[in-house]
Amino acid sequence: MSYVLVAERLGMEKGRAEGQAELLLLQIERRFGPVAKAVTQRVRRAQAKDLEAWSLNFVDATTLDDVFRD
Repeated sequence: MSYVLVAERLGMEKGRAEGQAELLLLQIERRFGPVAKAVTQRVRRAQAKDLEAWSLNFVDATTLDDVFRD
């Protein structure tokens, strides 16, 4: 039986969020061009729930503002 310590679980969650943020930034850059530093910082500092919402928004977005809509 494998046990995951709280610290390990938090580390894994942080790693997933970082990966999700980097993927979203790559997608934004591919569709909309160079990413402003402020956008990069916003994405990298975001919580997992925001990254998930923005990633889903990206699918239908026609502008960068569409990605970050609520």
